[in-house]
Amino acid sequence: MMHTILIGKTRRVTLDELLSLSCGEAKLEMQLVADNGDAAAIENGAEDCAMVADMVAAWEKLSLGKNASSGVSGGGLLSAGATIASLALLSLTLSQGRVVRGDCASQLSSTLVDLVNHIVSRGTDNTLQLPANAAGFAESVNSLVGDSLGVVEDKPYLGRLISLARVSLMLTQARSLSSKNVSDPIASLSIERLGQYLSLEPFSTQNYDELRPHRGCVESASVLRACLQGSTMVNATNKNVKSADGDIGVENCVKYAKTIPQYHGPAREAIVSACKTMELEMNCSESTGNLEFDDTVALLAGNSAL
Repeated sequence: MMHTILIGKTRRVTLDELLSLSCGEAKLEMQLVADNGDAAAIENGAEDCAMVADMVAAWEKLSLGKNASSGVSGGGLLSAGATIASLALLSLTLSQGRVVRGDCASQLSSTLVDLVNHIVSRGTDNTLQLPANAAGFAESVNSLVGDSLGVVEDKPYLGRLISLARVSLMLTQARSLSSKNVSDPIASLSIERLGQYLSLEPFSTQNYDELRPHRGCVESASVLRACLQGSTMVNATNKNVKSADGDIGVENCVKYAKTIPQYHGPAREAIVSACKTMELEMNCSESTGNLEFDDTVALLAGNSAL
């Protein structure tokens, strides 16, 4: 069932919400903050939605011929999901009223919300992919929204939000795959495959809870013990463990299998930490002064999880 994500000055957007939006599992609604501080969602009418659909169709027809004749330069195209995420973050940035001020900002932000919802409603038929470079992205957005609202400029904030969208989606998916409910149970299957050469002792509470009590390592070892408890293929102790008899391939596999918690635990913690940084960064307001925020934080957070 599709759920609704509010977007506006007083509303923080989470990484999970951004991912669900990019996957077509959610839609956006603008949040209006009244003078008394009360917030309410704004739903646009059928005429606005029809207008957005016409704009997208016209832009796709124009860009198809342009890309076929000249190609796309400067980083290629964003994926369909990253395009949706970038437009959503642009709408969030505009709603803060610092990049563009006045009624134009709210109108443009609202139009982008309609645009995102139209793209999401197309489901698997969505082929809208905007340029990955800031200059091309700005030109495309301005073409989509029309001359009266085409005020998006090629400035550092635009490159920043494109990087935020791309890295955020990558990290959110990495966080899901590295979860102790996913990566460790999968690893336990590999350990079972090597069962005759392994026992549960390398993952014991003594080795991790007592001797190496890093939280991530302890969690990973605990999940492996739970998955392998009662296994008929993995030895309970080292007494019955067979030797690989000089088989270098098997010896290396056994060596790496024994150290799984040392890799999974810290990697998971690094990814979770990077996700927290990204979620904070994508909800940060743009500077009101001469300082221009770039994509340094987004790129460092992404690199720290690699």
